[in-house]
Amino acid sequence: MKISKITINNFKSIGESQNAIRLENGVTALIGKNESGKSNVLDAINAIRFKSSLQLKADDKNRVTKHDVSYLVALVASEQEAKNFGLCETEPLILTISQSGITYSGCGFSKLFDESTEIAILAKRFCEIIDRYKGYTETKKLHSALTSLENRIFLDAETIISASRTEIGRSGQVPKEFDETSKKFLSEKRRIYLLFPILYLYKEIQLQDSYTSTQISAMWEKGKEKDKSLETFLKAAKITVQQLWSATFELNAGQKDEAQDIIKSLVEENINKSFRKFYGQNSISVKVMFDGGNTIKINVISSDVRLRLTEQSNGLRWYLNFFLDMLARNLEDKAVLFLLDEPGVYLHVDAQAELLRLFEHLTKDKCSLIYTTHSPFMLNSNYPANIRVVQKINGLTAIANKYYSDEIDGSSKLETLSPLLKGIGASLSNTIFPLFDKPCLIVEGITDKLYIEAVLKAIKCEEPHFYIMPSISASKINQLVSIFLGWGITFKVLLDYDKAGFDEYKRLTHDPALCSDELIHFVNLENYQDGIAKDDYRTIESLIAESDIPKFEMLLRCKSGEVSKTIAANEFYSKVVNSDVELSQDTLSSFSKLFAALFSSSD
Repeated sequence: MKISKITINNFKSIGESQNAIRLENGVTALIGKNESGKSNVLDAINAIRFKSSLQLKADDKNRVTKHDVSYLVALVASEQEAKNFGLCETEPLILTISQSGITYSGCGFSKLFDESTEIAILAKRFCEIIDRYKGYTETKKLHSALTSLENRIFLDAETIISASRTEIGRSGQVPKEFDETSKKFLSEKRRIYLLFPILYLYKEIQLQDSYTSTQISAMWEKGKEKDKSLETFLKAAKITVQQLWSATFELNAGQKDEAQDIIKSLVEENINKSFRKFYGQNSISVKVMFDGGNTIKINVISSDVRLRLTEQSNGLRWYLNFFLDMLARNLEDKAVLFLLDEPGVYLHVDAQAELLRLFEHLTKDKCSLIYTTHSPFMLNSNYPANIRVVQKINGLTAIANKYYSDEIDGSSKLETLSPLLKGIGASLSNTIFPLFDKPCLIVEGITDKLYIEAVLKAIKCEEPHFYIMPSISASKINQLVSIFLGWGITFKVLLDYDKAGFDEYKRLTHDPALCSDELIHFVNLENYQDGIAKDDYRTIESLIAESDIPKFEMLLRCKSGEVSKTIAANEFYSKVVNSDVELSQDTLSSFSKLFAALFSSSD
């Protein structure tokens, strides 16, 4: 199962409002100012446990609210999981997590513990075995957990069963059936609880080109500080300390050579084969070399070229280190929610862009990933909806699940969404900002972007001549224009033919150096003139033919003021893109005329 939403209550700087984060199916980015609480969001998520009790520190509780930490977690089953376990694919499983335990509802999860299921039969049998001991403290806990499976998650099961067994043992011999039933019960419980993802907060390591005899001997010498990267490498390759000693310090040459060959084969079997699959390229190999003394060297062969690790691309090195740590923790082929705090912060922008591609590869199946960043190069222009904004409001961390949300205050929008790039000669191709290879069309808001992109897909224009950048509102377009001029980005502006559009038109054209008249278009392709009557106002929605309006319930309700423009635009986009609605020729013609004017004047 994948987590779709987490509500965090009272963890560090996070309070009890604007405290829910919605997770994308693949990659979710967290952006915000320094000290806004991005790392606290990751720490809060990392503290969640699905199989054991919450382990919180004293300073984890919010000092303002002074209320206990708790969570509400929504998980969704994949099609295969729903089929295998009889779960409801369209209904989320809701977990309420606190220090007193985890209760659940939804998704048909309780059906897994119906009285006819294997685990329910085992639980009933287990209760019968311990029934005469349930007056004991630990055995009473066990009995309570076994009889609450239909609405509570059985946490710390191994610990509780072990404590109960010890308690029963003090009064006499432990029944043979206790051990047999507990073993079967735990096996079945693990099978079901494997549905829950593993939460993994990655702490960066740096594998070295070589390790000295001092670093190697510290692996088995008591009281010596072990090198974390070497320790991780050994665990990932399943190399024992004895094998490492034999390959480096063994005096018998034959035995030493044999140990070195074993280590090389373990690296090939346990690291290289898995990494080539994980990385998506078949030409990568990690090679361990022994120089005849007590040191080891690590090279990487890429496309038949052998280089030291530090001579490889920074992106590859970061990903290799990340993979080794994941392998050492036995997370390969598991359902994992990866948590990364400022990944690749020291990488060049092109290497950061490579990380984004690797993140997509990592999450293409059953894994998800959340990362924090300050870098515009770590934001994917193809998925701006995957961005979450974290800010401080009245001393508390607040999460906005849409980067264009009205919940984001002005200073956060300007600082977070429009970071000024220095002259580092980097490509902007993987930011939420436009590329240099095509002009950018600045529109008033996200609704304009949704309508335009939907119609472009309807007329099968897969690669329009420009990128679309939504502003926060018409009145903020001049600020985007100033930024784009500073970056040297070619742009056009599209305005509604209404008062807000006219006011912004006057602001933009007041200074010819800011924006010339030919760079500005109104949605109806008319020119601005004073004294335009309100009845003559036109917006992007005006391009939709009257015959098409009834096809969209939210558009009808929007016209009557029942729902917002954003809700109506989302429905329009969804139905058009999914071919649930066929737009009339009148609508397609109106938008096509606009596109033609924009395209021809962009050439």
